[in-house]
Amino acid sequence: MAYRSKAEGPDGIIQITKTEVAWAEHLKKKVEIAVETNPAIEASLSFGSYPLSTMETETKQVMNRFKSSAGFSNMGIHYYNTWKQLVEK
Repeated sequence: MAYRSKAEGPDGIIQITKTEVAWAEHLKKKVEIAVETNPAIEASLSFGSYPLSTMETETKQVMNRFKSSAGFSNMGIHYYNTWKQLVEK
C-alpha cells in the first residue's frame, strides 16, 4: 500500500516503494503497488479527493518508472467501492 497521492518527488509513491520493488526483484518475486481512494483520508495520502484523471496520471508515472523492473507487477486499488465512485463522477 502506497498511501500517497503523487508519483514523483520526496515522499511520493516512487520514492517510498522503490526499495520494495528492488527487493522483490532480488528475490525473484513481484510486488503490486496499491493506492488509496477513500476520500476520508488526508488528501496527500489518497486519491479520493481528486478527479480520476489525477489518479490515472500519477499511477501511469509509477508504472512507467517500474515497468522494466522484474520486481514490479502492477498497480492496484485499495477500495473498489471508492474507486468506482471516482469513475462515476
